Amino acid sequence: MLRMGTLPTVNHAFKESGTIVNVGHSFGSQQSYALAAMYPNVTDALILTGWSLNGSGLLTTAVGFNAKIARYNQPLRFGNTNAASVIDTLAMPAKARRDSDSNLNTMDALSALCRRAQGYMNILQSSELCNFIAGYDMKPAPIPLDYPTGYLTWSDSQNNQFNFFYPPGADMELLYYSEQNKQPCTVGELLTLGGAPTVSSFAGPVQVVTGRQDSVYCSGDCLATGDPAVPNIPAGVGKYLPYSSNFATFIPEHVGHALNLHYNAPAAYQQIQEFLRANDITPS
Repeated sequence: MLRMGTLPTVNHAFKESGTIVNVGHSFGSQQSYALAAMYPNVTDALILTGWSLNGSGLLTTAVGFNAKIARYNQPLRFGNTNAASVIDTLAMPAKARRDSDSNLNTMDALSALCRRAQGYMNILQSSELCNFIAGYDMKPAPIPLDYPTGYLTWSDSQNNQFNFFYPPGADMELLYYSEQNKQPCTVGELLTLGGAPTVSSFAGPVQVVTGRQDSVYCSGDCLATGDPAVPNIPAGVGKYLPYSSNFATFIPEHVGHALNLHYNAPAAYQQIQEFLRANDITPS
């Protein structure tokens, strides 16, 4: 549709002029890689972040997920429970104080605690109790999505941190924010993580950008290849792209799997932009 100019809201046909770059992250990178392998002419370049073709860390990732059915993990967001019903059930009349003499009901008090940044509140923020009231803490309260039980998510912020964060390289307030705004995945997505095609005939430039401390696709250290001839684990993708006009990797330091949520993310963005410019790919 982009080639033909028929994609809604995009008033440009990229068939004659313009360049299409597929940018993916994690499972999105695998989808982008598979798309280019199956249809080599559909895109002009690939930027694959948070990814490699080394799946040795996926079992640890699955265990670290401690997966829960999403509708039960955050019922106000993913289930069919609404804020009013929770308040009716749990908000027994009670006096609570929050920086003033205002009387608040129990749910107001709990969600106020979740919003406070004091150190001892981190315990509450990282618990499933805060997961439960996360929907109520949002303004306005979300419409319950009523996802079926095939949608899963990790258990809590500890599991989030284990799989996606490198704590020395990230602000932990972002951990709590990402936990309250997380999205579920499906059973099918998890079962197809190892389903990428092998050798690709894609001929455009490809850059793989994966944080050095990525636990999902590098088991915690992308430089631990065990082979001096291989500079990093994502570099192994290159042998499956033998026709790429320019294959490169970048391994930002102090970055876990959730690249965008780490302090060093701008360094990755800069490298991506420089790679594209070096390959004569600029905004249309």
